[in-house]
Amino acid sequence: MSFQRIINGATSLNVNKRKTTAMSVSRSGHVKTAERQPSVYKFTVGSVPGLKYSENRGVLEDIDTADRVTEANISLANNSGMNYITAYQGDVTDAELNDIVMVGGDGKELYINCSGVTGSGTLFKKGDFVQPAGNSNIYRYPYQVTSDVSFSASANVTI
Repeated sequence: MSFQRIINGATSLNVNKRKTTAMSVSRSGHVKTAERQPSVYKFTVGSVPGLKYSENRGVLEDIDTADRVTEANISLANNSGMNYITAYQGDVTDAELNDIVMVGGDGKELYINCSGVTGSGTLFKKGDFVQPAGNSNIYRYPYQVTSDVSFSASANVTI
């Protein structure tokens, strides 16, 4: 999709992770709040200066049509300049990461089996992204780790 094309050529990227909330006050003075789940990331993308409208009008039309209500999958891994956002910070090798199995989750926490990993250390550091593999209808969204997660071989951990 054209969103990915814009992300790949971005000169800057601002990620807004603030939760969507609303507040109302009843006539009796009670304050009511609501929060939208799941939290949706909002991106502000800086494009290359000098893009010619005549060469990019199809992409711009796709973006205008999609506007704010269309969901799209994008990858931040396609642009090496964005590694600082998605780089893994834990102590586990890439091969061992592939041996980690998610055994469950409740939408807020993930339950991980580390029996395929040797030793102990930090599995994930605060800010790491976790995208469970498998059925994309079940694991639609990446999860962001909110505190450091330690592990030891053959132990289950909760993220």
